[in-house]
Amino acid sequence: MGYYLGIVVVLGLVLLVESGEAKQNITSNKCDIPPSAPKRIEEAINSCQDEIKIAILSEALSALNANDHHPKNRAKRATFSNDEKRIAGVSTF
Repeated sequence: MGYYLGIVVVLGLVLLVESGEAKQNITSNKCDIPPSAPKRIEEAINSCQDEIKIAILSEALSALNANDHHPKNRAKRATFSNDEKRIAGVSTF
């Protein structure tokens, strides 16, 4: 009886090791990068580069224009009120 139990344990270990190696082979094959992938990625980037630049610049320009709709109340070097100076921590002696 002990002999058969030992054989079953050894066979179980062999099957476990073999299945682990098979899983490693499957995952390593699945994650391999095909040699043509970098070339295809570069072609896609080159073909879309101008469109991406235009989209980014258009979005930035629209954001700038959205901020320009609110004119500033005071001139660049206008003086601050006493409350503004107090909030800023400037002494008003």
